[in-house]
Amino acid sequence: ADIALHYSEGFKLPSFFALGHPFVGNSELKPEQSRNHNITLSQQLLEKRLTLNTSFYHNQYSDLVDFDPIAFTNVNRSKVTAKGIDVDAKFALTPQLLLSGMFSYNHSEINDSNDKLRRRPKLKSAIKVSYRATPELGFNARIVYTGDYYDSSIATGMVKMAQYTLVDLSSSWQIS
Repeated sequence: ADIALHYSEGFKLPSFFALGHPFVGNSELKPEQSRNHNITLSQQLLEKRLTLNTSFYHNQYSDLVDFDPIAFTNVNRSKVTAKGIDVDAKFALTPQLLLSGMFSYNHSEINDSNDKLRRRPKLKSAIKVSYRATPELGFNARIVYTGDYYDSSIATGMVKMAQYTLVDLSSSWQIS
């Protein structure tokens, strides 16, 4: 098993959209700043046919740029915390058949506020099967689940959006 510890600090300027949009722009926005902690555990099993990765994270943001549907403008959220876990696994059933999956739990909140952050589901997961019929031809099937989350619009204000599941089917053919 491998263990990796990671610490970083980030700085992000507000986008031109967030600053200058004629309806929701806010020229007074400050840059976002973050402090991020992460520990990742990685393991390969079954003669390296199975790979497991688990990451735990805790991120703190200052002046996070977000949209406030009540004020109907972009604002800085003074302190935001995001913490959670990401798990992914890949299993080579045969040299041509790969099964993979991921699970993510994310708890994000604006500290000292009951306001909700937009577009941040707590749960997300996926399962994918990939089959390589020939070196040039491949097929994929994927199911992606996204848990409920908050979002807003002019007509509704802040609303809780329902969970949903997507099914993707694809193929690829390498010409040369």
